[in-house]
Order: sequence, then structure tokens, then C-alpha cells
Amino acid sequence: MLKRLNKRGQFYLIAAIVIISLIIGFFLISNSSKKKENVRVYELSEQLKIEGKKVVDYGIINDNTKVKEFTKNFSDYAGEEIDVVYIVGNYSQVGFSYIYDIEIFKYNQAGQEEPVGNYINETKVTINLNSLNYTFMLNKGENFYFVMTQTLNGEKYVARN
Repeated sequence: MLKRLNKRGQFYLIAAIVIISLIIGFFLISNSSKKKENVRVYELSEQLKIEGKKVVDYGIINDNTKVKEFTKNFSDYAGEEIDVVYIVGNYSQVGFSYIYDIEIFKYNQAGQEEPVGNYINETKVTINLNSLNYTFMLNKGENFYFVMTQTLNGEKYVARN
């Protein structure tokens, strides 16, 4: 009879240890949650794709381009922690010649427009940012492209269209 009681006591002791371990585990998990930094470039790039297309369409229909005003406002909206390089303008072929009215620029922290180095050939634009090349194919007519970057905790996040 005595042996049977010892086994029952061992069962309750093990069950109590398991329950206490679970409770301690829940407290440790809830106390170790971290605040995550917000990576906004992906959500902003989707907005810029949609709104940029509408601004370019508006300019074509009304013969009144508001791209500079739009890009300035969008850069202000994105904030200082996000860099946006814009590639905008007209590209056309006349005979065997190509006419480039392409601008590549970004806005600095003071809100002033700065040109960005570039390479344009017959059908594409290549820009170099942070030792990486980004290439965009030129379409006849109006072009609107961008590269958006954000650095969080030493990691660089990039979105482009």
C-alpha cells in the first residue's frame, strides 16, 4: 500500500513542475516582446506607383504636368528617413535620333531638388545608388520611375517600380 502512495505523489509533483514551467514560460515570452521598427518603403512604393501613374496621365490629358509638385509633396510625406530617387520625363525617337528629356533627381533633407548621376543610352536609364545599379527601360512618351530606400538598424530596404 505504501508503494502506491509514493507513485501518486510523484505524479502530482511532476504535474506541478510542468504547470509552473508553463506559467513561467508565458511570463518570459510576454516580457521579452520587442518593439519592431516600421519598414514603410513597400507600402509607400505601392502608393507612389498608383498616384504617380495618375499624375502622369493627368499631365498627358491636360498638357499640364504637375510631376515636380507631386514628387516634392510625396518626398515630404515619406519623411526624412526614406530616400526617393525619381526618374521622370519624355523619351521619343525621331527618325534615327533619340530625344531625351529625362530628369533623375531626389530631394535632400532641406527639401531642395538634387540631380542624381545617371547613364542614359538608346533604350534604358541606369542609376547607381549605394554601389548598386538600377536599370529602367525607357518607354516612348512619358516615363515615371523611382527607387525608394530606407535604412533601419543597419539594414537597407529597397523598393522600385
